[in-house]
Amino acid sequence: VNAAIGSTAHSVKLTSAGYITQSGSGIINALALSGSSVGNTTLTASNNIAGLSGFTVSAGNFTLYDAQALSVSGTENLLSATATLALKTIAGDLSLNGILNAATVTFVTAGEAKQTSSSAITTNLINVTAKTGINLVGANHIQAVGTRSTTSGPNVINGIGM
Repeated sequence: VNAAIGSTAHSVKLTSAGYITQSGSGIINALALSGSSVGNTTLTASNNIAGLSGFTVSAGNFTLYDAQALSVSGTENLLSATATLALKTIAGDLSLNGILNAATVTFVTAGEAKQTSSSAITTNLINVTAKTGINLVGANHIQAVGTRSTTSGPNVINGIGM
């Protein structure tokens, strides 16, 4: 993605038989982002995406930086046994309403990392840094916690050691 795409009133779907990357002014503006790639998907510009609504990476990692609050719904699948799913919000909360599957999951948020009870995270390792609280209360299957840091609010991660 080398130029700005999308509109905050519409959905954007990215599909590649290889890698998906961002550079320069390639900011994604979207009501919802979905898609798939065979290799890494690395979207580290100051994107304006309200929701992540289903993304599959069959051989690689998925990294998304967002300049606003982000809601995750649908299923985010990273099929590689060593894949990392990394989500970062520069402003606002990270709200998990879907299913996330990856070997390693990393959340960094300027707000709260929160999860609905119907959501689930399946991972070997989770890392969470959230400014205003960690409230991951879904039906999770988490083998271990690496980073777990918040400066205020709750500090809850369900499903550890599952």
